[in-house]
Amino acid sequence: VNERLTAEDLVATRRFDADADPADLEARVFAALTALAPFGQGNPGARLRLAHAVVDQTPRRVGRSAAHLTLQLRVGDARIRGIAFGRGEDGDTLGAGDKLEVLFEPKLNTWNGVTRPELNILDFRPAD
Repeated sequence: VNERLTAEDLVATRRFDADADPADLEARVFAALTALAPFGQGNPGARLRLAHAVVDQTPRRVGRSAAHLTLQLRVGDARIRGIAFGRGEDGDTLGAGDKLEVLFEPKLNTWNGVTRPELNILDFRPAD
């Protein structure tokens, strides 16, 4: 194996279906994507990337033991909330104004009778 693999072969990669634009961060777009359910092995849900998101407010740790992280992001003129499960500790290194590349699944969140688009954040890293 060592003879065939290069250093590039050992770099973890994350696959996504498409880049999302600010206009894509609307409830009607998320509803169209979630209407393709049920998702599973033969029908995976959409994975999208925001190449240039900006942390709009100081991230907040939530959940038992503060294990999860909520992010308010700005992409162009659009603002959207996202949650990164199991990434609470990463909130200690992020601040308002930080630029991120974000991989997410689109979700619709209904609370108090109001439905809003939300990002189920799978991964993020500093944007170039």
